[in-house]
Amino acid sequence: MPTRPGKRPRGAFDALIGSPLYEPEAMDMHLSIEAMALVRRALARLEGPVLDYHCHVAGRGRGSACCVHPSMRDDASILNAAGYVNRAKMRVFMCAFGAGEDDTDEAVALRLARLARHTPHGLRCILLAFDQRHHKDTGAPQPDQSAMTVPNDHVYGLAKAQPDIFGWACSVHPYRLDASEELERCHCRGARVCKWLPNSMVIDPADERCDPFYAACARLGIAILCHTGAETSVDFLGSRVVNELGNPLRLRRALRAGVKVIAAH
Repeated sequence: MPTRPGKRPRGAFDALIGSPLYEPEAMDMHLSIEAMALVRRALARLEGPVLDYHCHVAGRGRGSACCVHPSMRDDASILNAAGYVNRAKMRVFMCAFGAGEDDTDEAVALRLARLARHTPHGLRCILLAFDQRHHKDTGAPQPDQSAMTVPNDHVYGLAKAQPDIFGWACSVHPYRLDASEELERCHCRGARVCKWLPNSMVIDPADERCDPFYAACARLGIAILCHTGAETSVDFLGSRVVNELGNPLRLRRALRAGVKVIAAH
């Protein structure tokens, strides 16, 4: 049966979870006249392209150094109910990104760029890196306890490849032994925002261990884009979130240190 122009092939799982039905280039063709009018009215008073400061990307280690928790991988050996839920969650995420089972990690950003280029009025996206957990006492990385990792180098590369569409925000865990040095490196590459999700990364923004990092942020003029409130999206088997760390009052220590904070959600 022929498909309508711009329509994407979808399997049963894709249809079940509501993955994208049409290609980005077909937006004008398949949105109703009323829907397009609503989009244009919503953007009409904005000058220049819209800048979205909160665009996540992710990957499964296919052509990049991105990774996800072992229980989320297609080859996961965890065969209990929670393991199946984790793998299903990951498939939901990737379908929402418009990435197929065999696509490389770069496909997520490529599709996002196509969406941005075909959004009425124009759209630029700030892509967010996502650091892994680090031990609060030793500073050692904890990849097997991290829901996902999207390295700074990966996101910087995506932004550098399409600078007309993408900027980027780094993600640096403050307990890292090289936290201030990594922040400085990212600043030299153009990052002006650092992304945290304390619930998942297990960062206590009120912890005095963050003080050297806050001092570096204030000196460099880097703002912290911090998830606040509860978090369930990356609450995985073996990588449980700590939701009390999402209390926005814990960010007062950063503000007192002179850091600009964006409290998301």
